Amino acid sequence: MITSQIQIQTTDAKLQMRTSRPSMKMEQGPADIKTHKSGSDTLEISQEAATLFIDQSKAFAEANLKPSTQLAADWAAKGQASASEYVAAKAQEGKQLTKIERGVTFARLAEQQNQPGPPSSTIAYMPHSIDRVKIQVQPGKLQIDAPNSELSFQVTPTPVKLDIPKWTITQQMIQKPSISFKVDQA
Repeated sequence: MITSQIQIQTTDAKLQMRTSRPSMKMEQGPADIKTHKSGSDTLEISQEAATLFIDQSKAFAEANLKPSTQLAADWAAKGQASASEYVAAKAQEGKQLTKIERGVTFARLAEQQNQPGPPSSTIAYMPHSIDRVKIQVQPGKLQIDAPNSELSFQVTPTPVKLDIPKWTITQQMIQKPSISFKVDQA
C-alpha cells in the first residue's frame, strides 16, 4: 500500500492602503454695501426751563421778619391788648380798695402787685415746622424733533470660492499570495 501525503503551504497576500484627505479651502471677500439716506441731517431740540417757587412768608412772620405795615398792625393790636389789661387790672384794684372795710390793707395790695410771676422759658424752632415754607416746582419741558428720513441698503455679496481637492486612496501589495504543494510518497 502506497501512502502519499500532500502538504499544502499558503502565504496570505498583504495589502497596504494609504488615504489622503486634504482639507477644504473656502474664501469669500467682503460684501459690497451701498447705503443711501433720504431726508435731513438736522435734529431740533427745544427746552423750557423748570421753575421753582419758594414762599417763605409764614416762616419770616414767625421769626418776626414781617413787612413794616404788618409789624405796625401787630404792635397796635398788642398795645390795645395791653391797655385793656391795664384798665382791667386798675378796675380790679378799685374793687379791692372798696373792700378796705373788710380788712383788705394797702400793704396786702402792694404785696400782691409786686410778687414776681413764675419764671418761664420757651424752646422753639424757627420755622416751627417745615410746612411754613411752601415749595412748588414746575417741571421743564424738553422736546426733540428728528425729521423722518429713510435709510436704504444695497448689499452685493461676493461669490464664495471653494477648493475641494479629491480624496485619494492608494493601495500597494506588500506581499503576494502564494500556494505551494508538496507530495511525499512513503
